[in-house]
Amino acid sequence: MKKVLQSKTIKLLLWVSIPLLFMYILLNFMIILPLRQTYQENHVKNMSLNINNLDIELNQLEVLFSFYGQSFKEDVDRYQDLEAFPYELINQLSDNLFYLSNSHRFVSNAEIVDFSQNPFIISQGGTYPISNQTKKNMEKKFHPYKDIKYEWINLGNELYFVERILQTKENDKAILLKVRVDKQLLFDELNRMNAQSGMVAVSFTPGRIESKQSSNISWLNKYKKSEEVRYNKRFFSLTVNKMNRLKQEWIIYSIAPTDKIIAPAIRIKDLLLIITMTSVIVIIILNVLYTKKVYQPFTDAINKVIGDENRDKKDEVNYFITKWQELLEDRKQLDILSQEYDVANKRNIIRRILDGYYTFLSNEELLRLLNENQWNGFSENMDMFYIQINDTSISDDKHSVDEMSFFAFENIVSDLCSEYFYQWVSLPRGDMSLLVVAEGERKRDTNLEFIQRVMQELNRVIGNYVSVSFNDKPVQLSNLSFEYKELVNAINYQKMKKENQYFTYKDVYQPTKYNVYSISDEREILLGIKNGDSAMLKSAVNKFYQSVYISSQTLNDLLFVTSKLYESIELLAKENGLSHREYLSKKIILSRISKIISIQEIVDFINDEFLVPFSIVWNLKVKTSNLAKMNEICDFIKKEYMNEQLSLEFVAEKFHLSPTLLSKEFKKQKNTNFVDYVSQIKLSEAKRLLVESDLKISVIAENLGYNDSYFNRLFKKHEGVTPGQYRKNNKRF
Repeated sequence: MKKVLQSKTIKLLLWVSIPLLFMYILLNFMIILPLRQTYQENHVKNMSLNINNLDIELNQLEVLFSFYGQSFKEDVDRYQDLEAFPYELINQLSDNLFYLSNSHRFVSNAEIVDFSQNPFIISQGGTYPISNQTKKNMEKKFHPYKDIKYEWINLGNELYFVERILQTKENDKAILLKVRVDKQLLFDELNRMNAQSGMVAVSFTPGRIESKQSSNISWLNKYKKSEEVRYNKRFFSLTVNKMNRLKQEWIIYSIAPTDKIIAPAIRIKDLLLIITMTSVIVIIILNVLYTKKVYQPFTDAINKVIGDENRDKKDEVNYFITKWQELLEDRKQLDILSQEYDVANKRNIIRRILDGYYTFLSNEELLRLLNENQWNGFSENMDMFYIQINDTSISDDKHSVDEMSFFAFENIVSDLCSEYFYQWVSLPRGDMSLLVVAEGERKRDTNLEFIQRVMQELNRVIGNYVSVSFNDKPVQLSNLSFEYKELVNAINYQKMKKENQYFTYKDVYQPTKYNVYSISDEREILLGIKNGDSAMLKSAVNKFYQSVYISSQTLNDLLFVTSKLYESIELLAKENGLSHREYLSKKIILSRISKIISIQEIVDFINDEFLVPFSIVWNLKVKTSNLAKMNEICDFIKKEYMNEQLSLEFVAEKFHLSPTLLSKEFKKQKNTNFVDYVSQIKLSEAKRLLVESDLKISVIAENLGYNDSYFNRLFKKHEGVTPGQYRKNNKRF
């Protein structure tokens, strides 16, 4: 009897443990390990591509900094022998620092620091001195006498690019350019590149790692290459990318948790292992005891391991089938996530081709790059469609375009692309514009059918007219950037009519009619701005644009004349000290007009959104400020009229104005020119001295800066009598 029980026990061991062990091995090697490897490979590839793109952007930024630094050095070298920087140099450096500070999204501030006996800083706002203690602190941070010309310096929450412009050892003087890079924006860009729920850390300085998300990251120091790591009992996909920045090595770590993706599979694997080991242990114990005790049912053991009180204990097979289906569903979700990564890669590659990042690659190399990023089997040529939603509504009511409309716009185009093309990608290129790059049958009839469907669905859902430009022949990858610009230009050459339009560049191209620009109408507009006359301004604007519309009726000519008008107004603003931040930029205005297919709406937009606000700013700031400035200058002339240096140039420099602007505004505000005004002041003093004193006329003329002959002619010209006759006539009283 015991032998029979032992035999049954061994058979139970074989029938239960071996299949479970086989399932454990199969699950581990066929599902879990491939999942980890696939996720790790995608993570490494995506981050490597993104870091390479960021590296290119930072290289361009370093070239920009060094260009400005060389320009600053040339400016400084011209005045190196002077004890102090002249005003014109400081003004020029401040302007260039302003442009540098606004040249790139990563740049937050730029300054030039002079480490001399009287240290000072030049910024975009001007110049100001610094104390010796501040100078010492900055010397510790930025090392102005170091032999390295260019250097990145990481100071806590701040990251600087430093260029040492000048070092003079004889008088221990140094000048450097320091540009502060927005480290938080740099971290945001890296986090945007990273996988969801992941983390990015950067080592700008050897041995020191920084992250925006977490402070407990010192453990990353021991990893030198990309791999899967385990930390705090969790699995992570770790990528290590290095960038060489001016002989400095930046290490960028990207950490993405993999346990969330493979967690269901791991739980089932561990469950199988526990069940297997438990069954083996139980069976061995039973075998050792010669089955002296009653055998505990296998289902009870599973119940203790799993702990699922709600499952059907009589149907263990269906229970495992359910768990397996859950695992397959998790894998399906992983495939969807992988596809999303693929689409993101496609968009990133096409976007960078359009922006000119790969101009150094041949057509074959670009094709290989696409095929490496999930465009499998892609041929050399493709079709391009530039789709724009216009502002003119189909209904009489004005229809506003919001985020939900753009969301519907993208989804409608995506659905139709999936229906008509083998491979495709859509890229947002403006407020309500999409570029579609696709590989399809390349038949004109098919493309026109796709365009008609797009127009029909967008008219029905969004309620706006649509303009579509497309290439009439397939485009090579190396020509994508050029063809894209042609498609955008084609939109600008379309006719100003309220209906759906589709065309190629050749269909609508017409040379710009330069004679459509009216100088007389421009003068009326400028006069309306200066006078603050809204009715006159609106009439002039309407006349200006209607004449263009009657002559051309193409959007391109309207954009052309708008650009020229803007340049004239911008010149007027610069001459009178108005900042470009106080009115709409040309880019915003032209972008807005390019989506309006109605001449009256263009006239209303230009008048109400640009010219009227500009006129208000002009009358509030320019008129008022210029009159106050002229009164201040007149008071100065009345006090300094005896100064031999008094001249238009001297006063202009004193009040930080150009001589041309001073002469123009003096005539405008005082109804006389500068020289005549000074003469009037001097002649008034001369008349007072002739009556109230006994000084000789020659002495009075000399005191006022005139010789006798010129003084006599000038006095007689203004008063009608000679100085002697004037004294004789007025002494009687």
